[in-house]
Parts: sequence; structure tokens; C-alpha cells
Amino acid sequence: DSLAQLLEIARSEVRLHDVPLESAALWLPRFESIAKLFIAWDASRSADVVKSLSEVEGRVAVGESGFQLRARADRIDAMVDGRLSIFDYKTGTQPSANQARTLSPQLPLEGVIAQRGGFEGVPAAEIGDLAFVRLRPNDRLKVDPLASRGDSAQAISQKALRELEAHVSAYRNPEQGYLSRYAPARQAD
Repeated sequence: DSLAQLLEIARSEVRLHDVPLESAALWLPRFESIAKLFIAWDASRSADVVKSLSEVEGRVAVGESGFQLRARADRIDAMVDGRLSIFDYKTGTQPSANQARTLSPQLPLEGVIAQRGGFEGVPAAEIGDLAFVRLRPNDRLKVDPLASRGDSAQAISQKALRELEAHVSAYRNPEQGYLSRYAPARQAD
């Protein structure tokens, strides 16, 4: 009864937040369509998942400065093969998988925290997957893995760590300025 439970949660939230009836009439059917897709995707993975956690807090020290990298992972799945899969739920198209590897490395850095055992209740393990689960317009669900271009999720996380360590080191220098937009994807951003 997963669908019935999700729909009841959605209706409860609509009531709790006094969503106008016309908005609820638009969004609840869209939610139901995406919920069906989400349940099917989740069921297709269930045989390989030992444990699934959501909204998991984590932190690790980076470099020798004591800098603390903190994150809240949307979802971490401990897999049968001993590796971890980390998912970030998105309702839009940004960041792209390429941007997540370069300009917006939140998900790869969550991989670093997981590799080091920094998430509450999640032992250190190799990262098997880093992916966005996009709940998209037109009632679509798309899983967008970061490791689709030949690099493993593990390697993508390690690259993000090296880049973060370089940034932390650079910003310890009082002469280093703080840029407001290091490399914007679009001028309008």
C-alpha cells in the first residue's frame, strides 16, 4: 500500500499548509503520477538494498586545517555487495551530472563523507553509485548517475575531495580573495 500511504501523506501536508483547493487539484494528481514512478523505481532496486536511510547527517574533517565538511544526504542505500549508493532528489534539471562533477560537487562530497564513515549510522564503505533522482516536469522520474562517463563514483568523490582540499588550503592565505561566482554555468545565474 505504498501508493496509498504516499498519497495520504501528500493530502495531509496539503491540509496542514492550507494549500488552496485549486493548487491541490493541480498538484496532487501530478504527485500521484510521480509517486507511482518512484515506487516502481524503488521496487526495482529492493533486492539489492540491505538498508535505506534518508536525511542522514554527516561530517568529516578535511585537510590539516580542521575544516569540517558537513552534509545531509537525501538517501543512502547500503547494498548487498557492501557498497553504498547515495541519491539526491531534485525537482529540476540543475545541476547537471557534468556540473556536479565540476562546479557543484555536493553529491561527490557526500561520497567522501560516506567513504570515511562520517554519516550517522552508516559504516565507512566504497561508493557504488552517486546519482540524482529527478522528479521532473511532465510527470517523469529520471535517475541521473554521475559515474556515467567512465569514472567510478569512488573516483569522482576522490577528485572532489582533492579540489576541496586545494580550495581550503588556498583560502587559508589571507591574500586570497573570495570570489562570488567562480565559474558560473550561465551569465544569468
